[in-house]
Parts: sequence; structure tokens; C-alpha cells
Amino acid sequence: TKRLPAKGRPAEVGWWIGRARARAPTISNADKFGSTLKQWWSSVNPAWRRGGGNMLKRQEGESWDALQVPGVNGMLGILVCLKWWRDALGREGPLEEWDVLVDDVAWALGQI
Repeated sequence: TKRLPAKGRPAEVGWWIGRARARAPTISNADKFGSTLKQWWSSVNPAWRRGGGNMLKRQEGESWDALQVPGVNGMLGILVCLKWWRDALGREGPLEEWDVLVDDVAWALGQI
């Protein structure tokens, strides 16, 4: 079974998996969680997307094999992390970075 790499992923994902995905973890530091999630997202993307600053490249017609990982050990983990991060930010939290990542994940899913 193909999985997204665990290297660099938020520790909370491992906690969640270890508990049979029964309940969401507590995110005590939304900023740290978001930073780790953004780094993990960048690292699991195809190599052609990386390589210039903090933004991932957007180019159509390229291979998406690295992200064609369905199921609970694949893209679902990214989506769940986005939800946890949003919840941790709270009602008044700064959403700019979250919005940027949601937009990029949505774009990538549309390409896959």
C-alpha cells in the first residue's frame, strides 16, 4: 500500500494513527503545527513543484505520482491536518497562511 512519507509530518498525525484514528489530537500550538504541516506538504509534493522560495510551482501537465495516494495514509491525512489546524486557530485566529495552504492543496487535488 502506498503512503505519504511520514518524515517531517506533524507528530499529531502519528498520534492519531496510533489510536486507530478514533479522535483528533489536541493541537497546543497552532503556529508550530501550521509550520510543520506546510513543510510536510512541500516535502510530499512532486520534486518539480519545489525549488523556489516558499511557494510551490503551479504547472499543468506534469506527473502527480507522488500525491496519488488515496486513503487514510494518503491525501486524507493532509485534509485532516488542515481541519485540525483551522480548529486550533480558533474563531479569531489569523487565517492567511491557512487559506494559502488550503488553496494550494485544492489546486493540487484538482490536477490529480
